[in-house]
Amino acid sequence: MVNKRKERNRVVPFGIKLEPGEQYDLKVPDSWSGTIWARTGCSGNPNSSFHCAIGDCGTNNIHCHYNKPHPPVTQVKFNLVPKGGMSPYKVDVKDGFSLPVTLTPLDPKCQKIMCNMNLLNQCPDWLAVYSDEGRKIACKSPCYTTREPKYCCTSAYASPKKCAPNQYTELLKNRCPDTVSTAFGETHFTCFGGISFLILFT
Repeated sequence: MVNKRKERNRVVPFGIKLEPGEQYDLKVPDSWSGTIWARTGCSGNPNSSFHCAIGDCGTNNIHCHYNKPHPPVTQVKFNLVPKGGMSPYKVDVKDGFSLPVTLTPLDPKCQKIMCNMNLLNQCPDWLAVYSDEGRKIACKSPCYTTREPKYCCTSAYASPKKCAPNQYTELLKNRCPDTVSTAFGETHFTCFGGISFLILFT
């Protein structure tokens, strides 16, 4: 289940059901900011009782209607601008991650973002989200789990120098260094002008 969320310009949000291996051509305006993520473990009536174990947006509907995803979930974020400007893009796992993802700009001059390893087995038990069958299906960040300042980089820890790395951020730094996983992390990935991307959740 792939989702698009409106950030500006009144883009209509929706949910798309995709089978394994299936692709969808998602068209957005040249000037668009938004988030794409995958919902998994979904069930219920698409119009009245729809719910997903991971990436749910709380609408009880296959459409997210401008709602953000509930962490933990791997999020791909864009701030696209028309031709003539620089478009930032990132894979955001600050609050947690679920599926591996590869984000490939179709302009060869722009850089790919890869986090295509399944890291769930390396998620500490106290951060893991489990399925009813006992499988790890997502990993929460310590900040999202505890809301403690030392993990969220707030209060006395509200600077890059005072906010120490933790087990979660070190895992992402070592395995998926191109993702944004810390409170002070930001994307350094940009592409010039209107560009298309291939997003692969695995």
